[in-house]
Amino acid sequence: MNLTFSFLYLAQVRVRRVRTYTSFKQMIADIGIHNLLPDFKGELDDAVDLYRSFGTTRGSYRDLEKEHGAVALDVEPLEPEDTDEDNISPGPHGLTPWTPRSRASTVY
Repeated sequence: MNLTFSFLYLAQVRVRRVRTYTSFKQMIADIGIHNLLPDFKGELDDAVDLYRSFGTTRGSYRDLEKEHGAVALDVEPLEPEDTDEDNISPGPHGLTPWTPRSRASTVY
């Protein structure tokens, strides 16, 4: 399965594993704070509060967690031979498309 996520740049990634949880607390406890939030200095409950503070146009993560639980995706960037760079369209809001050649400027 290939999915495209946008942050500061668009990235073509391969989803290696999908893990579903009933809550952020369960997800963070299973995967580990450092694996999800490498520079985070707080405890488990602090990390849960941080995740719940995020939001989207569909609602707060706190509300979405109650409705859907939590999902963790293990992803890896696609290598140049796995992508068709001629068919990568510009991202929303004028974001620069990520390509394997722009890897140096992309945070994974």
